[in-house]
Amino acid sequence: MTNFKRGDQIVYIPTHANGDKNHQDSEHGFVDRAGVSAIFCRYWSQAYGTLRTRANAEATDIKNLVLSPGFVPQEVVDAWLTILDWETRHIG
Repeated sequence: MTNFKRGDQIVYIPTHANGDKNHQDSEHGFVDRAGVSAIFCRYWSQAYGTLRTRANAEATDIKNLVLSPGFVPQEVVDAWLTILDWETRHIG
């Protein structure tokens, strides 16, 4: 079981970054849903508060994730989750 839960802010650290969350290839985002071996995440684009993709969450290996609260205000994450839930129910 995982310690990650929906809405947690995370940073993806690629294996080649050797645990450095400040590495240029690390990516910030948040948990959309948690699975057994992967966490489904949404990642921020280069523009503040904008998602890289709205189409779907990206499966990410748990071993490449760490919690990283405060990258954006939690209210921004919560607002995006509300929007994404609405789109799923009404658009599909």
